[in-house]
Amino acid sequence: MKNYIENFPYIHFKVNLKSLNNGKLPEHKTSMLRGVIARKVKKNVCHDFELNCEKCEYINNCLYSAIFESPKTLIDSLNRGGTVPHPYIIRCNERHQEYKKGDLLTFEIILFGKKAELFATNLYHVFEQFHLFKLGKYKMQFAVDNVLQILKDDKMEVFTSEFIKKPEATNFTYAIPDYQNLRIEFETPFRIQQNGNLIKEISMERFLWQVHHRIFQLGIHTDTAIERSSFKAYTSKLQFPKHTYLMKRSKWEDILRYSTNKKRYMKLGGVIGRIDLKRTEELDELLPAIMFAEKFHVGKATTFGLGQFTLWFR
Repeated sequence: MKNYIENFPYIHFKVNLKSLNNGKLPEHKTSMLRGVIARKVKKNVCHDFELNCEKCEYINNCLYSAIFESPKTLIDSLNRGGTVPHPYIIRCNERHQEYKKGDLLTFEIILFGKKAELFATNLYHVFEQFHLFKLGKYKMQFAVDNVLQILKDDKMEVFTSEFIKKPEATNFTYAIPDYQNLRIEFETPFRIQQNGNLIKEISMERFLWQVHHRIFQLGIHTDTAIERSSFKAYTSKLQFPKHTYLMKRSKWEDILRYSTNKKRYMKLGGVIGRIDLKRTEELDELLPAIMFAEKFHVGKATTFGLGQFTLWFR
């Protein structure tokens, strides 16, 4: 599994927007940003914008479908039915709502998998026309000030109104520091379900199972998909000594998002909390997978930014 993790390609953008007018945005903005980006990508590539994707004969060969839907070819590769994890994450942790002309709004988008560079190229078309979109009920407009590609130890400007540089996918890498204690702190709600029911308490075993489940699922977006047998071998190690960790400040938090398809507001809830751990051999062995999930999130609704956590080594 470690070789698979280290060969996982991704492109990480930080997008800086500048407000063109005064107005107000929702507190949680990832759903709004996702909707704007998805609609524009669909308009750019779709031969029939009003047609339901599930009824389209091109669903398995469509760029929009590959990013925002669940093509049958990908569902079949997971061999479990339902939907597949989408090859992107949008993060926007800015909670303030009042904006004046000239104010900045920053969000991040991470594209991953073997088609990350293709997706990024099409995303540039969205950046070019972002000033035409109207956001929220106050019809706010923003222009892209610049876009940075976040690298492991650096960042570089790849997009402005006068400059465009083709991004190149990089492979995920990790380095385990010297430490005695580790804190896992959730920045956004950790949402998990079991037998169709939402789980409202975190346990170390549930967290680790979700980490490895996420790794297994994201394998469909690469040419080095992890085998199910390897996944089962890893999940068999998920028993963790209880005296080595402590759950703290666990609480439920709902995020309100507007669904354009369903024409109503919906709640996306999950657990916010932290886990404090002592260094053990078991933890050292599992750290590469946990560090992978720190980058690519864990649990459900990750495309909306849920399941984001930070690792603090001490």
